[in-house]
Amino acid sequence: MGAVVDAIHSQAHPHPQPTPSRCGVSITKATSGSELIFGGADPSKYTGSITYISVSIQEYWEFPMVSVSVGSTSISSSTYAIADRGTALIVGPTAQVESLSGALDGTYDSNSQLYTVDCHTRSLSSFPNVTFTIGDTVFILTPLQYLWITGDQSTGCICYSVFSPSDSSDSNGNLFWILGDYFLYRYYSVFDILNNRVDFATSISYDWMPTVDSSLFPTSSTTTEISSIPNRGNSTVHRPAMHFSLFALIVMVATRYMNSF
Repeated sequence: MGAVVDAIHSQAHPHPQPTPSRCGVSITKATSGSELIFGGADPSKYTGSITYISVSIQEYWEFPMVSVSVGSTSISSSTYAIADRGTALIVGPTAQVESLSGALDGTYDSNSQLYTVDCHTRSLSSFPNVTFTIGDTVFILTPLQYLWITGDQSTGCICYSVFSPSDSSDSNGNLFWILGDYFLYRYYSVFDILNNRVDFATSISYDWMPTVDSSLFPTSSTTTEISSIPNRGNSTVHRPAMHFSLFALIVMVATRYMNSF
């Protein structure tokens, strides 16, 4: 996402007219459609204050991340991350995702290359929150925000966590996390070119929750509908890529912007 914003800005920069220095991205599940804004952020798409974090390596707008935790268990500290709309899951260094999944009592499934968790005999309250600390702000994902539930009542449901292992490294050799759609559904993101930073705020869709089969999470309050599972996309590749629909939108906006001069 950030690389595309850079490309548009660099092409527009030689002209004397103002250029779009900020790009706000909203991905919603509670309402239809998502939003991409050039030139600023849309305050109607987030609540509370914005967390500003300086970019440490310009490649993919990488920024430092203080820590990743599962409940009270620290998984990693002093790591790096990028925010990528082109990645469906949340991808992290293999050893760190293994530790995270172990804290969730997950079991690795070689077919899907994801971790399954037991949602048939465990209550929802037994699953801890997963937190990402960026700057001085803690970004929380609750259990239904980090679980994929697939299947139906006749074949049975399978529950996956959305944390996928992959050892992506930057130009300095540092491993980093890719905060994909499952993070960006919950947190509004802004790519600020002039200040060389990435900004996050709580999205208006933060409280949206998928519905799950009534046979899951005993003692939990559930409904009888199975949640839909989005396309996994390129979540295990070492370099992020844009979804075609968002890429097409950016190209269209950029073309119209350049043709206006």
